[in-house]
Amino acid sequence: MKLAVPKAAHYGVLITNDSFEILIPKEINYSEGFFLRWEFSPGCAPTKLVRSRLAEDFCIYAEFIFIPLHLIFVEGGTLVNFLMKYVSGDIDAAGFKWISLREAWGEVAKLDGDDLHMGECSSLSVLNDWVHEQRRRNAEKEINEIQIESYRRFDALCHRARAVLDRYPRYFDGVGMYSEFMRSMLDVAEGEIDEIDEFDLYLSELCARAEKAGRSSRREKDLILIIRFSLASAYRCLREGKDDGYSAECLRAEKFIDYLEQVYSGVSPGIRSRAIKGGGAPRRGHLKKSDIKIVESVILSVLEDKKLLIRNKNKYDVAKIVLDDVSAGVSSLGFGNNFVSEDLFHFVFDFIVENKAVGELLK
Repeated sequence: MKLAVPKAAHYGVLITNDSFEILIPKEINYSEGFFLRWEFSPGCAPTKLVRSRLAEDFCIYAEFIFIPLHLIFVEGGTLVNFLMKYVSGDIDAAGFKWISLREAWGEVAKLDGDDLHMGECSSLSVLNDWVHEQRRRNAEKEINEIQIESYRRFDALCHRARAVLDRYPRYFDGVGMYSEFMRSMLDVAEGEIDEIDEFDLYLSELCARAEKAGRSSRREKDLILIIRFSLASAYRCLREGKDDGYSAECLRAEKFIDYLEQVYSGVSPGIRSRAIKGGGAPRRGHLKKSDIKIVESVILSVLEDKKLLIRNKNKYDVAKIVLDDVSAGVSSLGFGNNFVSEDLFHFVFDFIVENKAVGELLK
């Protein structure tokens, strides 16, 4: 049965490839948009119109992969976009280039005018939704049936995490674990985990600090780190078939997503920003940005003095060894009232974990 193509004033095409990239002009006119479309000519079938104009105007050949059934409203009337897969043609000579969906959403966000922006968003959404579904299907082909429910749980968790981690996206590249946003986040977070010595200890300290109620940019940053690390660890356990570890990491991610949702819920970004800024006055456990470098230099100095004592020890023990001397140095500079012992320990421990120069001292 032949699929009927909706009647429209214009017919366009979104061309993709095996990497799910999209074809756009090299030179973008942000006042005109950048997806290919042609005005309908009576007596010419829409599919023939698109294929022939693509070949005649640009010497590009592509095959149909999807014909959407809904209309998009653009300046000049209605539009139907066909999805096509690139077959042949000199893309560079035709004045086009391949970009990722994530990059395409970034370009769409720069368009001038609400109507133009809305039309191009609707166009890109057609490809976006199709690509997202293909990624999901391709991924699930590789998953054994015993694990499918675990992957679906993780997909739903990633969908929820994206909603809280990427609150004001200027692009929409799919949902769940198969979106480019989450794929990128998981890859980056996994790389960061591998670079942190004694990661389990570091994460435990981070969780203990973030569980304390309060509204501050530091707590918000900690919550986001924990969610990112928990999701990346859960994904690693999932791939390696470590069911117990997977469940534990998912539960931790859910717990700290709850905390971050509570921070964001019922408060506008403006109010939250003012609350954080208002909490920036000097107080216990808080330093002005201009003072942080001074305290860090004290820590480095103490570490250098004790380098023979701390060599080859784990970073948690190193923080305990140098704490008293750092406290004395901080107090001598007039910052003693900014910290209780526990706050200073967290500051020192985080610095030791995150500063690459410290790693050289501990070898």
